This record gives sequence, C-alpha cells and structure tokens, in this order.
Amino acid sequence: NLYSIPKLPNAIPYITSYYKENWGFCLSDKIRKNLPKGNYHCIIESKLFPGELNYSEFLLTGGKSEKEILLSSYICHPSLANNELSGPLVMLGIYEKLISLKNRRFNYRFFIGPETIGSLCFLHRMGENLKRNLSLGIVLTCLGGNKENLSVKMPRDQKHFINDFIKEQNDLEIREFSPLGGSDERQYCSPGFDLPVVNICRDIYGDYEGYHNSLDTKKFMKISSVQKSIDRIFNLIVEYEKIYPYKRKNPYGEPQLGKRDLYSNINSYATWNTSTDSLSDNRNLRNAILWILSSSDGKQSLFDIQQKSSLNLESLKNAAKILSDHDLIV
Repeated sequence: NLYSIPKLPNAIPYITSYYKENWGFCLSDKIRKNLPKGNYHCIIESKLFPGELNYSEFLLTGGKSEKEILLSSYICHPSLANNELSGPLVMLGIYEKLISLKNRRFNYRFFIGPETIGSLCFLHRMGENLKRNLSLGIVLTCLGGNKENLSVKMPRDQKHFINDFIKEQNDLEIREFSPLGGSDERQYCSPGFDLPVVNICRDIYGDYEGYHNSLDTKKFMKISSVQKSIDRIFNLIVEYEKIYPYKRKNPYGEPQLGKRDLYSNINSYATWNTSTDSLSDNRNLRNAILWILSSSDGKQSLFDIQQKSSLNLESLKNAAKILSDHDLIV
C-alpha cells in the first residue's frame, strides 16, 4: 500500500485506483527506504457515499454556421501543474481571444470535467449533437512545458479534413492516432462517435520526468509556454475557419453578383486578357469568387479548390471572406 518511484527517489507519484475500493499512500522513494522496520497503523478519515459527477460546459454562440469547434480539458490531477493547470489555462486564454474575434464562422463549445469518465458523461448527453455539428475538437493537455513546438495527435478518422490541414502546418509535430495512452480524444474518437478530435501537447504525457509525480510543478510549467500555446492554437483555429469547406446558402445556380458589386456589369471576354495590375487583380478575385461559388458544397476545402483552380490560397481566402460577408456561403 505504499507507492514510490525508485528511479526518481525525491518524487512523490500520483496514483489512482479506478472504480474499486482501495487505499494507499504515496511518498518519495527516499523516505520509503528510510522508514524504520516494524508494524504500522494507518488512520484514514474518509467515507464512501452516493454522489454525483459535475462538469462545466459553455457554448459561445454568434457563429455564422451551426458548426462547432470543441475545446476540451480536464480537472482531476491534484497538485500537478503541466498535466493539470496548463490545459484549462490555455482554454481560458483562447476563450478571451475568441470573444474579441469579429465575424466568427463557428460556434465554440468548451468542456472541462474529470478525465475519461467526465467526457463519457458529456458524450452521453451531447454525443448526437456533436455528431451532427462538430467541425473540429481539440483536447488541451500538457501545454506548459519546455519543447519549442506543439505536437498533434491525429483523429481516428484519417479521412477528415483536419488531417490535411494539420499536415500543412510546418511547425507542428504529428502523432498518429492510437488508443494506447492519451486523454479524452480516445472517448471522442470511439467508433460510435468517431468525432474529428485531436489532442495537442507541448511536452507529451509520459515523455517528461515530472509526468504524474510531484516534479510537475509551476517551475516546470512556464507561463511563457502557456501563452505561446494560447497564441499558436488560437492562430490554428483562425486559419482552420478560413480553410474548412464552405457551403452555399443557396446552391441553385449562380447568385446575382453584379448587384453586390462582385462582378462587372459591363463585360467583354477581351478584357480578361488585359495585363494591367488593377484589372489583373480584379480578374483573379472574380475567378476566385466563381471557383468558390461552384465548389462550396460542404465537401471541398480551399486546399482542394486551390489544386483545381491554380489560384493562390490568399486569393481564395480573400474571396471566401467577401462571399461570407455577403452571406452567400457559410
């Protein structure tokens, strides 16, 4: 009933006993080895009684689409910093940035609860809604460590757009999905839900010395690293909003663009080959608008449209914003 870590003699481990009555004490291996031999009596002043599971959930509305992005973290690791505090802190920082972001495309759902059993209860109540509306989910964990770049554990669904999107990010390390280890993405990605949820870390669980022991302190979890994680994940979300497949609000035929000042009311095919910069820029914008209107079926991302049209990505982003502002795509 005594638990220690021989290879880390000064560290006190974090040990759990899941769903079965048990007891024990965690202590450093140094103290354990110096305990005098003999019989010990322990007094545990606690009791078991019927209770309830609480979790926190909040939906930030105001998105143009019914689609959602889920940000998920947990609070169940006592006295740990990187493996406990960093996730909720990053979530809070992203929330503060999102509420000041104008013209959000998606709604944002925030969840915090005990790991595993909390997300299972959340899925029991909200799973069908997430299957209908979830565009992306991010499990936030271990985000305050020392590594320079973040790493992303990909979702179980290898065909979802998020896979191509993450692979376009040069500074993110990629981990393929595995049910071995990890966090609540295992529940979100389980076969019955199969949601597009990734796990993002800085120092990966199990890979740093203080994982699940008393060396995981606020000295290891640097606030500067937390802030870097906030900034990078927020920028990732903003970029995702721009690239994710759009859908036409009225997909039957081309909308009247002239009355919206998106297409010239006097047009000649001969002007298409004009080489002046202003007309060339206008032509590129018009072409991007037409490509997006033709391709916005909710399945093709701007990456896909770029490959077919040979237009540059920034032109397509600009055209998508214009069409979204005119309430033509969502």
